[in-house]
Amino acid sequence: GSCTAACHPPTYVNKVLLGSSTGRVALWNVRSHALVHEFKCLANKKDKSAVTVLKEVPNVLDLVAVGFESGRLCLIHAKEDRIITEFHQTQGSVQSITFRTGSQDEHAHMVSATPSGAFVVWDLERKRAHHVQEGAHFGPVQTVHFLPGQPLLVTSGCDNSIKMWIFDTPDGLPRLLRQRCGCPGTPVRMGFYGDMDDKELLVGGGGQGAGFVSRISFIRDQRNTDFAQKTVMRVRNVDLQDARDSVMPEGRVPPLVDMAFNPIRHFDWPAVVSAHEGLKAAFVWSASHETIGPKVMRPERPKDCAPVKAVAISSCGNYAVLGLANGALHRFNLQSLLHRGEIPKVKVPTASEIAAGLAEAKPKAAATHAHKGSVCGVAVTTGGLVVSMGGSHEDCTLKTWRLTTHEHVFTVPLRSASTAGSAVGGVLLRMQNDLVAGGLSDGSLAVVDLNGAAVVRRFSCGCPVTDAAFSYDGRWLAVTLRDGGLRVFDLLAARCVDSFSFARPALSVAFSPSTGYLLTSHQDSNALQVWANKYLFDPTLSAPLLRPEPKAPTNVDDVGGPDEAGNDAEMGEDLAEEAEEVSKVAEAGESIAEPLENGLMTLSRVPPAKWLATLHLDIVKERNKAAEPPKPLPKAPFFLPTALDGMTPRFAAPLSAEPEAEAAEKEAEKSLSTQSALDQAVSFFDSKVLSGERSVSQGLKFQQLLRKKKFDEALDFLRAQTPSGVHLAIEEIGPLASGTVDELRACLKMFQHHMCKAHLADELQVYLSIFLQAHGDELIEDEEGKDLCREVGLQVEKQWTDLSRRCQKVRCFLGLLTHTQSQW
Repeated sequence: GSCTAACHPPTYVNKVLLGSSTGRVALWNVRSHALVHEFKCLANKKDKSAVTVLKEVPNVLDLVAVGFESGRLCLIHAKEDRIITEFHQTQGSVQSITFRTGSQDEHAHMVSATPSGAFVVWDLERKRAHHVQEGAHFGPVQTVHFLPGQPLLVTSGCDNSIKMWIFDTPDGLPRLLRQRCGCPGTPVRMGFYGDMDDKELLVGGGGQGAGFVSRISFIRDQRNTDFAQKTVMRVRNVDLQDARDSVMPEGRVPPLVDMAFNPIRHFDWPAVVSAHEGLKAAFVWSASHETIGPKVMRPERPKDCAPVKAVAISSCGNYAVLGLANGALHRFNLQSLLHRGEIPKVKVPTASEIAAGLAEAKPKAAATHAHKGSVCGVAVTTGGLVVSMGGSHEDCTLKTWRLTTHEHVFTVPLRSASTAGSAVGGVLLRMQNDLVAGGLSDGSLAVVDLNGAAVVRRFSCGCPVTDAAFSYDGRWLAVTLRDGGLRVFDLLAARCVDSFSFARPALSVAFSPSTGYLLTSHQDSNALQVWANKYLFDPTLSAPLLRPEPKAPTNVDDVGGPDEAGNDAEMGEDLAEEAEEVSKVAEAGESIAEPLENGLMTLSRVPPAKWLATLHLDIVKERNKAAEPPKPLPKAPFFLPTALDGMTPRFAAPLSAEPEAEAAEKEAEKSLSTQSALDQAVSFFDSKVLSGERSVSQGLKFQQLLRKKKFDEALDFLRAQTPSGVHLAIEEIGPLASGTVDELRACLKMFQHHMCKAHLADELQVYLSIFLQAHGDELIEDEEGKDLCREVGLQVEKQWTDLSRRCQKVRCFLGLLTHTQSQW
């Protein structure tokens, strides 16, 4: 048979225990690949089930626990090939085994996991079951593990939860200490719980044949919880005698179909309503107590009962409306759970009307259901209108009713002119304020404005939708499709702004209240995917309406998806294309030299290290200054003297090595001083001024540009110089450089000229600082120079004040969008 379990007992070097699907356990040498021993003590003619787990006993040599699929559990001595003790787990196969370690005074416990969601505590001293913890997890318990030396047991199950139990009671029984849990199944409905708050999310769905309602916190994982369902046993025995079409799981509700809630009544009464598969009643849940309610909502007459397909709650939180599979709508009081009648209400004639002949004593039986087919969606507006949608192709309409009087208000046909005669039915209904989105079976999506009682937008998705969600401002509409696609539509522009395609179809979608995030849940996955709005967080992207409409959806393979392994090449191509687009955007951003608006301050593209070196040139020179001049190497003699070190010849230093080195050093210093004097003489005779090529009055090139008031060329000249050249050019102007004060005034006007353009702000500040340090004393003695310095100072202050004001506006705008608080 195949190998089903393995373990490595302590001190068994290069050997492992292997369990097979035939129930055999053997010891193998992993180095020589040889069978060492097969255990005969475990052979049982009556039980030949597979070995499911092998676990060595800590702190005790040669003891190993063996668990079987039949529930048999043996503790064997591997060295002697004998069974020490044997147990039988009536809950089913043994999933996992762990042992409690600690002091000798503590209980000798062994814990085994069961497929029924419980774990069994075995007393090894008394050789019997000590405790059975029922309902530890929903579904099989996958792993149990005792922390070394502590009375703490950690368990994990198929319900996406991990729990820690502590054995601190006098009788040695466990109690729940802490837990972390997520969605125990696949979410099919979700929504943010709270008034414009994105901190908590209510999720409903199903998994392993049972339903759930959970609360997910985006602030602390400790607040994640699965609503309790212990009162389901009481409810099903009293109120669900004729309300089930299918058998409910033990202690759990069936998988969820639809869910509605109202946080206004959070502390008043249960204000979460859910519909479930094949169930002819709706459950109520209390979000404050995190449990299911003790009663259900269903019509009073048994003949009116039908599976609930859609639920809705009024904005006041007092009423709930149920949409049934037979097309009926029923209103209930949410506080008392009393039935308030069917929509539309059957009019019973009064005695006066019968006497006057205005009505018959026995009116003809008429269909009182709101729709001919099943109700696929229902919602309640803030104005007290009940909006319902039929799922049958005979009644593909959207109807509105008065919540209190049950009167019909108006009907809006949802079929388009091209599909008027085809069999098109409704799929779902979602509402935000006065906008209602209705998905049809032909893949179209109709958006109805309740104020105008007409279809105002119609989108073709190509596939029936599975869920839809409006943004909280009603600007965007996100829909998920059965083929795995996701579309985001801009309702005002009537166009698609984004398109995705997932490996697994998305079943539910929800916008965060800030519209900064989009949440999706996918088939066969209990995870919630959170997607950031790239138009809010990516500055390289322009507004969605300024970008072209996506021609094809972007393929997104979620982590752990079934097609992930086979699409590595495609994923690489997508990443390469995305990287190419990013590089193009970056190149486009670098090529743009003009600001987005006139007057905005821009910086140079010079590395900061260059203008910092220009500003702090004296520090750079001091840091790079040599500690001492380089010493010349001594001249080697023509014949190198050697000496014998035993039998090995070695080079020997000459006796006059030190005097020769000193003489060579003096000769080198003398030659260096002579060379420097010659260089000075050559530079003197090569001077352009003395040679007549340039007069003193002509000045340097920077001086000439200032005198001609060519301020743009003057700045380009400074930018082309080295840090030392910038200092030399700025210092060699003015009276101290055979010039006039007009050159200093012209330099200040050059700074004014370029500050008005608001460009190259970082380099201009560096040049201005060097100029004021070099010629500050001269400008103080000149009245006109002082006035120009004052104007330049005011202009600099105005620029930086304007920049600070714009940055403050951006910070406030980002804080408004992301709900963050920051201080500068």
